[in-house]
Amino acid sequence: MAKNRVLPEKGKRKRKKRSSSQKRFDIAVPTVNEPLPTCVLCGQVIDTIAQAICEGQEGRYSHFDCVLEKLTSQETLGENQKISYVGQGNFAIVEKGEDGYYTLVKKIPYESVSEFQAMQRFVEECKDEK
Repeated sequence: MAKNRVLPEKGKRKRKKRSSSQKRFDIAVPTVNEPLPTCVLCGQVIDTIAQAICEGQEGRYSHFDCVLEKLTSQETLGENQKISYVGQGNFAIVEKGEDGYYTLVKKIPYESVSEFQAMQRFVEECKDEK
């Protein structure tokens, strides 16, 4: 161990220079040409495919917020209840208890596994290999 080693102040460390034996690799990363499907529920263009949910058939998509509004209007919610996305294409009615924790009241399946996989294929097809 070096005795007289002085460390720079925190956050001000110098970058190590690359030695001549280290090589730099250029990696081609595919870019996604953002598809612009139209929302089935509101008719507006979906700007970000990551915010879309499949609507029952391959090639039909809706805004996440439009789906939340649709489910909120279809379900009867209690005073401390709201609709929340719980993952894997499922929503749920959740209720906030007095202790501040949420309890799942009712699970609402919305997007099937096959629909989600169809969306993944759709996004993959929109990538440009460079």
